[in-house]
This record gives sequence, structure tokens and C-alpha cells, in this order.
Amino acid sequence: QDNCRNVNGQFSRMSWEIIAEANELDIFKLCFPVNFLRDVIIPQTNENLESTKTQQLTMSEFFVFLGCIFFMACFEGVSNRRDWWSSSPIDKFKGAPFRLNEYITLRRFEDMMQ
Repeated sequence: QDNCRNVNGQFSRMSWEIIAEANELDIFKLCFPVNFLRDVIIPQTNENLESTKTQQLTMSEFFVFLGCIFFMACFEGVSNRRDWWSSSPIDKFKGAPFRLNEYITLRRFEDMMQ
């Protein structure tokens, strides 16, 4: 594809001291530069979303989506992804320990997962 090109890694241009002080988002951006997300990931996701007839994905929404995925990955025992959007009260013995409704709707999340 024209949007993909081989570029040198960014880690070699930063000292380990700077990397050690970086937050999680900065480290992620070292692995997945914003221009790659903007030029490749977002357009491809939007192409996939055309079939759902929903609004186009923005960079900020992509980071929210990705944050939800990373957040959900931190918890074992939630077998049904829909539990993260349940309207049932939070129960420490079943379901998800938090709700993600205020960040992204279940429908939008599932559309983006396709």
C-alpha cells in the first residue's frame, strides 16, 4: 500500500531515561506512531465502518476504544464482553467490575471490533 512505508524505529532516537519517564500513551505512540494511525489504521477502520452506516472514527475515539480494550484485558473472569456495558448493578462476584457506558456505547464498540 502507498500508506505503508518502512521507517526506522523511534526507540533508537530516545534515551532510556526519557523512555523510563514516558507514560503508557507515549510508549504506545513510539510503537504505533500517530501518522501510522492517522494514515493507515483510522482510514481502514472507517472503510470497515461504512457497512454499519455509522459516523467516521476520529483519532480521539480510537484512543478511547483502544483504552477500553486495554482496560478490559486487565481483568480475568469476565467471559462476556457485554458485561462491561450491563445495566445491572456491579457485583463483585459476577460480571464486569466496572461499566464503560460513559466512554463508548456497546453498539459503537462492537461496530469498531468488526
